[in-house]
Amino acid sequence: MWIWISLAAFFFSTTCILGYAVWNLYWQNVFYEDYYEQLSGMVRELYTQLQRLDDTGAYQSDDQIGNFYNTLRSMMKELFKSGFYSEERVEEDFPSSS
Repeated sequence: MWIWISLAAFFFSTTCILGYAVWNLYWQNVFYEDYYEQLSGMVRELYTQLQRLDDTGAYQSDDQIGNFYNTLRSMMKELFKSGFYSEERVEEDFPSSS
């Protein structure tokens, strides 16, 4: 009789612990999905503003602003390659020749 009670208590406590672990991991996943969506939106907005600024091509000169601009573009290209855009879209928006 005591064996059955001990086994039931063991399985109940194991179920509670595993249930809490799954619940905790689920909410961490929800948090990071929201964070990713916010970050993705900010990067896309920055990209749109950067494209709008460079419509004239004024920022691609060889001075300090041009160097900063090219560094920012290369950083954004790496971000986009990590999953914000598809690879084809990255190559279309950021050609490899630049």
